[in-house]
Amino acid sequence: MEEGAQDVAGLVVRSTAEMTLASVDVALPRLWYTLWVVFTCLRMVLEGAIAMRASARLSALFLGSAPAHTTVRWWLLRLGYYKLMRPKPKGTWIWLVDHSIQMGTTKVLVIAGVLQEKLPPIGQALTLRDLEPLAVLPVTTSNGPVVDQQLQDVVRLTGVPRAILADQGSDLKAGMRTFCKRYRKTTQLVDIKHKVASLLKKHLNETNAWANFCTQAAACKRELQQSELALLAPPNQRSKSRYMNADILTKWAMRKLRLLRKRKSTLKKIGVVRDDVKRELGWLEIYRPLIKDWAAAVQIGDKATAMIRTTGYYRGATKKVKRDLRGLSTGPISRTMRRDVLAFIGDQETQAKLQPSERLPGSTEAIESLFGKYKHIEGDHASQGFTALVLAIAAVLGETTIDVVHSAMTTVKTVDVINWARLHLGRTLGSMKRRLKQLTAE
Repeated sequence: MEEGAQDVAGLVVRSTAEMTLASVDVALPRLWYTLWVVFTCLRMVLEGAIAMRASARLSALFLGSAPAHTTVRWWLLRLGYYKLMRPKPKGTWIWLVDHSIQMGTTKVLVIAGVLQEKLPPIGQALTLRDLEPLAVLPVTTSNGPVVDQQLQDVVRLTGVPRAILADQGSDLKAGMRTFCKRYRKTTQLVDIKHKVASLLKKHLNETNAWANFCTQAAACKRELQQSELALLAPPNQRSKSRYMNADILTKWAMRKLRLLRKRKSTLKKIGVVRDDVKRELGWLEIYRPLIKDWAAAVQIGDKATAMIRTTGYYRGATKKVKRDLRGLSTGPISRTMRRDVLAFIGDQETQAKLQPSERLPGSTEAIESLFGKYKHIEGDHASQGFTALVLAIAAVLGETTIDVVHSAMTTVKTVDVINWARLHLGRTLGSMKRRLKQLTAE
């Protein structure tokens, strides 16, 4: 059996073992398929990263039932609607907020929450399973007042949150600021990864050296990628959020600087000639002192991000990060980076007014992975802009147990999803494209 088939077979076995309801082999009301089939198909999509069309085919192979991929899609949307609309437990909530954008003018505000008492233990980062979907709000206009109103609407579901965590998007920032002025007990926190990226951008661009280095690296890649020395080529440079991936470029440069110091006999073992290496990568020597400093600045940012991601903020967090960053600075840029990172973490810790045993998360990485998973589920449909499939965002969050699927399939109807989409999305970009195609058809 091939590796992919083994993974699916294992998923089916685990699904069977987790079933707690006696009626798993009986068709659900208004469905042709059993709860087992529905649950396993959804698990394949949500946890196995398998496309809906493929999950339907694999269902025929392993379960003996062959739902259409459109049927699986409706199951997914009903599950997402159920998770989004179900009552939220009482407690002290922490909200994670971010926007998702695609083709067209619509952007979607996603608010996910976690009860403070259910935060993962120190050393473990927040995962999608830890988060509860609180709002999936498509809008064509987003600014501070709009975001503020959207946040106020969610207060009716959970009560006033202890903290709101987001990146530094201008509309989010303005809306959260207004919201937190109204609800003084709510702390506004900034995602550590985005803050570190903005600090790197600031410090790396204090001179033209970094921009010149990136330009030469891009030229070097074009020169080498179709040559015998392709193994030495620099990595791709992202056009967006490039400072979140500065570590890839600096690590490449540090490795190649070490390679330039290797003997001819060592290089011969990997099939390259020393003179060729010097000819193509010798330009790195000009940047050697700077590269070391840049790499140290990136390492400082990465280490601080990893620590806050897995521990969050608590009393003494700044002191702990300061100890762990000791000795990493190698030059003026990394020293300034260390100072500013520590100042930011200290400011967040102070602003939160933490109680002795209290802890708050500092990373929205889980939301970033949520959007990545949603785009994978969408596949090529992303080119059509947002559709009702946006409810898959809610389906991805939280635990998807056999009981949750049973509740979703027995309480949510397809018409509920259709009505929700009409209310929140109206005419989609995809529907307008299809209409345009009809009008221009010969």
